[in-house]
Amino acid sequence: MKQHKVVFIHPDLGIGGAERWVVDAAMAVLQKGYDVKIYTASWDPNRCFPETKDGTLKIVKPPFMGIPRTIFGKFQAICALVRCFLLTIYMLFVEQTPDVVIVDAVSSPLVLLSWFGIPSLFYCHFPDLLLAKRENRSYVYYCYRRWMDKLEEYTLSLAKRIVVNSHFTAQVFQNTFPELAKKSTISVLYPSIAMKTHDIVQLDNLPSKTIISLNRYETKKHVDLLIHAVAYMRDAQWLTKDQWADLLVVIAGGYDTRVHENVACLHNLQSLVQQLDLTNKVDFLLNISDEERQSLLSSCKVVVYTPIDEHFGIVPLEAMAMKKPVVAHNSGGPKETIVDGETGLLCQDSPEDFARAIVKLLLDEKWAQKMGEEGFLRVKQRFSREALAHQLDDILSELKTSKDTIDVDKKSKTQ
Repeated sequence: MKQHKVVFIHPDLGIGGAERWVVDAAMAVLQKGYDVKIYTASWDPNRCFPETKDGTLKIVKPPFMGIPRTIFGKFQAICALVRCFLLTIYMLFVEQTPDVVIVDAVSSPLVLLSWFGIPSLFYCHFPDLLLAKRENRSYVYYCYRRWMDKLEEYTLSLAKRIVVNSHFTAQVFQNTFPELAKKSTISVLYPSIAMKTHDIVQLDNLPSKTIISLNRYETKKHVDLLIHAVAYMRDAQWLTKDQWADLLVVIAGGYDTRVHENVACLHNLQSLVQQLDLTNKVDFLLNISDEERQSLLSSCKVVVYTPIDEHFGIVPLEAMAMKKPVVAHNSGGPKETIVDGETGLLCQDSPEDFARAIVKLLLDEKWAQKMGEEGFLRVKQRFSREALAHQLDDILSELKTSKDTIDVDKKSKTQ
């Protein structure tokens, strides 16, 4: 029996949320018996998820990929577009026509896939059009972005199927591309999480009231809100001296010295911690391994997730999978993953609101434990890798069927 080929195309296979989705989706497809490969323009064995390093997943990185990520710190979008376009050309020469290609983050590969009649699935984390910063920019930049925005909409129209990561993103997508939304069915395909509860090393050196924040070092992740919340907690004296002494905040996440924003964000957060006199209460960790991430989640008391209008957010799922309650902003994806008051607490954009929620969970351990148990069940039922594998298999089967129909039609016309 022929083993069907599925190829993923992703620009930079690092350790962010988008990369986690690619890896989880590839594992889910592999679980269904497909031949799976991930093509990427950038992959660092020292900064990657273990499945991409231990041979579980086949990673293909072209040897000639010399296109930079930026040009003098600018034109990141067009560099990503060109890198993915060349990556697709390489894939088409190397692979014997894959059955389906799954694209995310950058839509330029869809042009070539459409020309060659290869069914494509585009996974939209969030429209690139809305991620570009346009305030106080030049007219030249305005023209450049306008061209890029039109190109994004055109290339997206070439996808055979478009799926998004949440109902929040689906609404944003429909508002951003109303004409495209009329022609294409936009489906929601939630990211998944592996339910790993064994072989996790507990960190005995952590204080009993440890709070964890996991994000890439980017300003939009709004981690400063957590730091201000901790300062508010201290100033309001909601914890006794002993409880305060037993408190630690660990801020961990992906960090790339090549990305100016990562460097600037870490510097600003460290400066804020010094300014608020919290240096003995906040630790910063960079590029932690998957094992360290699991251990931190398993050993902490509360996970705090601060991004506003996050498109989906995998961290709340990771926390609930480890039976930990989550405190998150009441917007975006967390409103769909967290049941307020049952698996976590949703807060407004206020240090006081976050501080109050954190303290409640730190002081009421039975309630926090019950939330963790409920969160675990929710992830298992709705966001497991098995659920993703089933949904993806249905979509891929539909796309393969459409390709087979087209191939039969072409063959009959040539006879």
